[in-house]
Amino acid sequence: MNKNLILILFLAFSTSYSEKNCKPRDKRKVRVILTSALIDKHFNERKAEYIKSLNKTTDVLSALGYEPYIIESCRDNPTFLNEYSSDVFYAKVNKPNFNPRNTNKGIYEAKSLIKFFENYKFNDDDMIIKLTGRYYFADDYFIKLVEKNTDADAIARIWRKPGEAWTGCFAMKCKYFKDMLAKLNFNKMQNKWIEFEKELQKYIDKLKKKGGKVIFIDKVHVFANNYGSRLPYKPNNYIYW
Repeated sequence: MNKNLILILFLAFSTSYSEKNCKPRDKRKVRVILTSALIDKHFNERKAEYIKSLNKTTDVLSALGYEPYIIESCRDNPTFLNEYSSDVFYAKVNKPNFNPRNTNKGIYEAKSLIKFFENYKFNDDDMIIKLTGRYYFADDYFIKLVEKNTDADAIARIWRKPGEAWTGCFAMKCKYFKDMLAKLNFNKMQNKWIEFEKELQKYIDKLKKKGGKVIFIDKVHVFANNYGSRLPYKPNNYIYW
């Protein structure tokens, strides 16, 4: 058989194969990651919140053609999370029975994200939207904002006060997201109880000083139950952020 004909047939087969095996979202510049921590404490109440939030969030995402990636930090595969994504990553950096009162929870979320990025290879310039899985998108505002600003390095909102960017929902270029995580000092965060929100704001400030494009917004259009381990549990106590 003619060598040129063989080459043409091989390229045609390769193209057809890659198109069939490449999910539409894999060609986009935006990825949506939901984080999860299925701890024992208030498990049933928290599970109900996750289900409610995942249903609402996946409705918003699917209307735009997205399927989220989900990262679970405590449990092993499978869980009910598999019903909401074909890509659930079980990082197993924490244990379900850990005591949240004595633990800086942001550390485990960061460790889960590190393991996730080690296993999923995205383009450096992809925009990563991170949303806490118990929270949900009220509408498609934030996703569309990120889609219109894929040249931005970070998009976030202030948390409780200046110096703290909200980690419940933010977006950052993949290369900077991974760099920020790699530079976290977990021992210092635990010993001095430095929250992930402060580390995020500090990194974003450095990006801005270096000339990076940073967008701060007043609302991310997310409903969140900001339950703290030191407070009485109040299910469905959602705040609009």
